[in-house]
Order: sequence, then structure tokens, then C-alpha cells
Amino acid sequence: MFIINNTHWHLMLNHFPVIGMILGLVLWGMALSLDIPQLYQTTLVWIMAMGAITILVYLTGTNSHELIHGLPGVRHEFIDTHQQWGTYSLSALLLASLTALVSLIMMQRAGGSLSRFWKQCIFLTVLVSVGLTFYTAHLGGLIRHTEIRPGFTPAQEENIESSIETQGPDNQTQEAHSHEHSHHH
Repeated sequence: MFIINNTHWHLMLNHFPVIGMILGLVLWGMALSLDIPQLYQTTLVWIMAMGAITILVYLTGTNSHELIHGLPGVRHEFIDTHQQWGTYSLSALLLASLTALVSLIMMQRAGGSLSRFWKQCIFLTVLVSVGLTFYTAHLGGLIRHTEIRPGFTPAQEENIESSIETQGPDNQTQEAHSHEHSHHH
């Protein structure tokens, strides 16, 4: 039976903040150049939605740590670095979301217009969020994608693949698993 666990959710959802904030930056640039109040409002709501999704990405990622720890090719320092930058990304997106919420409220109070200050705050928080989410995603990729690690060689991948092929239940090698069964017979 196929069961979706936190790692599945993390791997599915983690693309949304990266791509979503790039789209948010493009939309904000269009809103600034076209000066359309509805486009400002739509983009601000979009940014808040990306902040909400990022909370889910962060929570599912935190809970995934134990599931992948000890798998072939997984190095603890990659997980730790990814988690640390995940915290930075979450903070940046929450700040961008809060700034978007305040900007939306300010627009409502000002009859649909937004001051230059708030426009610049949105641009800066979204730009920082794009950079941080992109880098955090790259660090997450390093955890299981050996081919993007610095100094990668195809021979390293073959070693990992052969290690995976000998894996049995509970990350035991087939030899250890066979030895365990020979004592039970």
C-alpha cells in the first residue's frame, strides 16, 4: 500500500515557494511597471499564499530528517545545512507575507493606492525570499542528488547505487539480514 509520509509531502511542496516567489517577483515587477491596483492586490495575496505553503514545507521537512538519516549517500552535514537555510527561508517568506498583508491593508485604507515605501519593501522582501529559497532548494538537492555535489564523479554514484541494491528491510544489508534469518531457522 502506498502511503504518503512527511518526506513525500516535503518533496512535493518544496517547489512551490521557489517557483512561486519567482513568479511573485515577476508579477510585482509587472504591477510596478503597469501600476494596476488589482495586480498589486493579486500579487500581495499570492505572496501570502507562498508564505503559508512555506510553513508546510518547513514542517514536513523538519519531520523528514529521521526518515532519511542513515540512507546510502545521505550525509548529515547536508541535512543540517539545508535545515538551517530552511529556517532562513521560512523567516524571509514570513516577513514577505507580513509585509504583503500590511501593504494590502494600507492599500485598502488608501483607496487602492500603495506608497512607494511599501512597494519597495515588497520588492526587497520578495527578492531576498527568492534568493534564499533558491539556495535552500539547492542545499536540499545535495542531500539525495549526488550528481550536483561539488567534485561529483560517476564512480561515486555507482558506489551509492550498489549500496542501495544491497539494502534490505530497515536499512540492513542483505548479508546482515540473511545472517539474522539463519539464526531463526
